[in-house]
Amino acid sequence: MFIRRLIVLSLLPPFSSLLAGDLVYREGLDYVNGLPKDQIFAVVQRYTSSKQRASGLVAALQSGDALSPEDKDYLIDLISAGGARSGIELQ
Repeated sequence: MFIRRLIVLSLLPPFSSLLAGDLVYREGLDYVNGLPKDQIFAVVQRYTSSKQRASGLVAALQSGDALSPEDKDYLIDLISAGGARSGIELQ
């Protein structure tokens, strides 16, 4: 048990660094600096979850799979919230 915990703890710094780096790269330093320090971990967790969900939606759209009503609603909300900014970045 101790060795397993030690292995998990040894993986946290690189994993944390990878997540933080991805967040800074994609969202910008101003965004990250504006986060309350006591909420950074929660934001990284939500960011990771949101990124995974978005990746799943992209895969479903690319394969032509039908989206559930919940996924359609989420996709509408996602595009409504960030569509213009994302569109600018794609050009």
